[in-house]
Amino acid sequence: MSNITFVKILLLIVSGLIFIFDAKAGFISLVVMQGTILLLEYRKRKWKA
Repeated sequence: MSNITFVKILLLIVSGLIFIFDAKAGFISLVVMQGTILLLEYRKRKWKA
């Protein structure tokens, strides 16, 4: 559980750094990363159930 939180924070920092250099690329990467995290959490929840 704490591992997922760590990954979320790491991805936010990375996409934040990208955003500083290129706003559009940073926004796209943020959306993609959040979507990936949501998908992984959904699959994990589905797998447990």
